[in-house]
Amino acid sequence: MTSSGSQWRRWDPHIHSPGTTFEDRFGGDDSWDEYIDRLKSASPSIEALGVTDYFRLDGYKKVRDRWEAGELEGIKFVFPNIELRYGIGSPKGSPINFHLLVSPEDPEHIDNIERFLGSLTFKAGPNHQTFRCNTSDIQRLGRMHKDDPKLDDAAAFREGANQFKVSPDEFLKEAHAEWANQISSWLYDTRHISVSYGLQYEGIEIETLSPGTRGIVLLLLYLAIDTDDDRPLLVDQPEENLDPKSIYDELVDLFRAAKLRRQIIIVTHNANLVVNTDADQVIIADCGTLKSGALPDISYRCGSLENETIRQEVCSILEGGEDAFKDRAKRLRING
Repeated sequence: MTSSGSQWRRWDPHIHSPGTTFEDRFGGDDSWDEYIDRLKSASPSIEALGVTDYFRLDGYKKVRDRWEAGELEGIKFVFPNIELRYGIGSPKGSPINFHLLVSPEDPEHIDNIERFLGSLTFKAGPNHQTFRCNTSDIQRLGRMHKDDPKLDDAAAFREGANQFKVSPDEFLKEAHAEWANQISSWLYDTRHISVSYGLQYEGIEIETLSPGTRGIVLLLLYLAIDTDDDRPLLVDQPEENLDPKSIYDELVDLFRAAKLRRQIIIVTHNANLVVNTDADQVIIADCGTLKSGALPDISYRCGSLENETIRQEVCSILEGGEDAFKDRAKRLRING
């Protein structure tokens, strides 16, 4: 509820501009500054303005340009009002005028209006020539009607506009077609659709995760989407910045499943990635003493997890080795 009562706004939906085809009260195109000043100084002030002309939008375009340039302060809404004439008359024989008021909210409304007007036709002359509702055809109609091919453009348009009549049936047909076209364009338009993508892990954006968890997510994604890839996979220390539980919970099962279809080589210091992934071959590298001017010697020993020496090395070198073997023993007994 409000205690302010009614609020009145002044709308002028039918105001011709300088150079309009008929009803030009401003003396042509030279009086645009006067026209703009009178609109700004109107009292009560105008809040919505309908710029009117016959069969075209020339005046509306000029007013809108100056409004968008900030010359019409206080006027909040400018829209086109196209005046047309029906091909039926009043009881006195005068043509009946009607107005087409269009919302300017669509950024392409000017092109849409001009396309619609161009779809309207009028037949005249001994050969029933077809004239479209656009500037050049209406001027052609005026020159034909006056039988003066040299008639200047303004006079030709004024005479043609005086003759051009719109069939009510054709107008409704084209209006319905335009409406259907706009509905179809709206339904299938994709400009309101934007595509964005990102990765989340347990509801958290990947950019905000710790480096270790981020590495898990990317590795999980890679292992999940590459189900048809049977090439060897080399992974270097996937456990970096991860706690042992996360490694066991997130990576072990995936590596165990992936190694059924491809060879996986992991460089690691984590026992779970060796023991509980059921590694078929364990390679232990030993680095010798650093020599002056030369690289140290590196030696390798290898064997399966069932090899007692390898088991001892795993327990002594890798973090959590004994616990990893205990977990594996439990799992194998449960499954076996």
